[in-house]
Amino acid sequence: MNAFWTAVLEDILANLITTLLIAMGVVGFWLWRFTGREQRVRQWIPPERRVFRVSATEPTHWLVHATSFVSILRPDEKLRLIDWHSQRLHRRPHNGHVVRVEGIDPWRFSTVNFYDFLTTNLTAFPANWPRPTGRGWYSTWVHWRSVFPLIRRIREVIGTPQSGEEALMNSHLANPLAISFLIQDATGRWGVVARSQWVAVSSGQWGATVAGTVTPEDLTQFPEHPIAVCARREAQEELNLIIDTITWDGLVISRQKMQPVALVSARIARRWEDVMPLIAQARDWSFENTALYAIPPESIASVIRQAPLTDAAAYHLSLHIPSHRSILRRIPLNRYRISAGPIKNNPGDS
Repeated sequence: MNAFWTAVLEDILANLITTLLIAMGVVGFWLWRFTGREQRVRQWIPPERRVFRVSATEPTHWLVHATSFVSILRPDEKLRLIDWHSQRLHRRPHNGHVVRVEGIDPWRFSTVNFYDFLTTNLTAFPANWPRPTGRGWYSTWVHWRSVFPLIRRIREVIGTPQSGEEALMNSHLANPLAISFLIQDATGRWGVVARSQWVAVSSGQWGATVAGTVTPEDLTQFPEHPIAVCARREAQEELNLIIDTITWDGLVISRQKMQPVALVSARIARRWEDVMPLIAQARDWSFENTALYAIPPESIASVIRQAPLTDAAAYHLSLHIPSHRSILRRIPLNRYRISAGPIKNNPGDS
């Protein structure tokens, strides 16, 4: 009899240990994803596999109507999750209104808020690399038990879209329209920025020269389409540059956060070295970015492989890779970093 009960207790103990290890593995995996370290792994994924390409033309005509977005969480649950994200990011993000893509044939827009985005796309598909601090780690672990059931429910309801069209049709994703704005200087080098670890989206990663989200105000500048309006506004706020001609490069869904991203580009008439002092004085430069890198076309492939680029930025840059360039050739990335020197001329550019 003693042997029987000993065997039963051993089985119970073994099952408890197994369950505990599985639970710790699941929690550890999700905590690892929320640290942003996954971005280092994503550098090995080919750029074309990091996005869903969507066939779409410039939104020269569009409709605005009531949103079809359906929140998964109750207001109190959403607030709890926002508090947890704020502790991780070391600041409470601003809950501004953003433009949601309802459809692209024809273009249809509605309005949601940033917290909808934070508690759907950025929770189901975390894409931040916040500054690591003891307080951040403590808050993440202490409050994990209260938010993990919410995260699990969000993941189960949203699922994993297998195409861009499926992501756009998902009523539980906030899907705010973002822009990836690549700017080329007079020497042909493309500007890439290292984003601050304090920003709410894509923190600690490298992105296009300018990135931002289309707002309801951008929809009111007809006949100028809202993506061009947003690109010019963000270029002035982040870089102190006035851009006239903007080229449409396409629309993708970033697999990193399942967000629709409009790709646009432009060229300025001066070198990055000449405009960097002006950029350093831009309203949002010092908070949102830590450095600007001027990447020559022949080095784009190597930079995509080595730098922690966002999915959209990696794909956008890959469109400008000259043929027969190896991604395995390592280069010192700091050789392309532009430093601010004495101020020259005025902030305008074309």
